[in-house]
Amino acid sequence: MDNSYVKMIERLRDSKQSSQTEAYADGQNCGRKWAAETAEWIELKRLSDVRDEQRRRNQWDEFFDGIGSAWSAGATFHHLIMGGDDVYGGPDRLESAEFWEFVGIPEEQQCDSRFVLGFADGAAEFYDSVEG
Repeated sequence: MDNSYVKMIERLRDSKQSSQTEAYADGQNCGRKWAAETAEWIELKRLSDVRDEQRRRNQWDEFFDGIGSAWSAGATFHHLIMGGDDVYGGPDRLESAEFWEFVGIPEEQQCDSRFVLGFADGAAEFYDSVEG
């Protein structure tokens, strides 16, 4: 394999890693802000419970990847925090879009699994810090 080709691959790999790291950090900041300013206790409790269960299974870091799912990362997050009930059923895509619009997160970030994972972690970490 040509040395310049290897360098190009390494450069793109580094660029991808940097982009994912930045998306995650942005998500954490936005998640903390949402948790501190507008989230409801039950939303944060649901999020924390699912996060803890998925961590026990070593599946949390990939939870919002959505491979094989028709739901975006943002819609999966919204469905997670809203839960479902016998009267109203589960949340839908319109409700998810309204949630993210209210929070002020553009669609590009709603579909970015690293951003949404960071958002969820930031919100859950805030919940953990005030739970007691």
